[in-house]
Amino acid sequence: MHKKRDEPEIQSDAERRLSSVLPLDAARNEGRFYGQIIRGRPLNGVQRVGFFLVGFLFCFFAIFLFAAAFPNLAGAVGLSSPATATASALFYVPFATISLLVGLAAIGKSLGRRRQRRHERAG
Repeated sequence: MHKKRDEPEIQSDAERRLSSVLPLDAARNEGRFYGQIIRGRPLNGVQRVGFFLVGFLFCFFAIFLFAAAFPNLAGAVGLSSPATATASALFYVPFATISLLVGLAAIGKSLGRRRQRRHERAG
């Protein structure tokens, strides 16, 4: 049998659930951050360094995935690769390609030319 809950218990439960919702200011700030990245606003120095490091990390990860997928090629470059079955090694190729492209895009964005701001051009 289900026990019928009283009104104050239902109200306190609803208030507890509402308190765990993301505050509007934080949601607005996060939306503004992602919007600036998507729209291509100019990056400041710290953001440029961050994009470069993240891009380098993705590219380095892709190199290791390609080394695992093609052990003979990795041996020619001087890297050691774990011995894996050919069928499972080819599974790494799409992930390595995506990782490499994301890394190159992040590095490209970090090294891209800085755009002038509108108020700097007008003055």
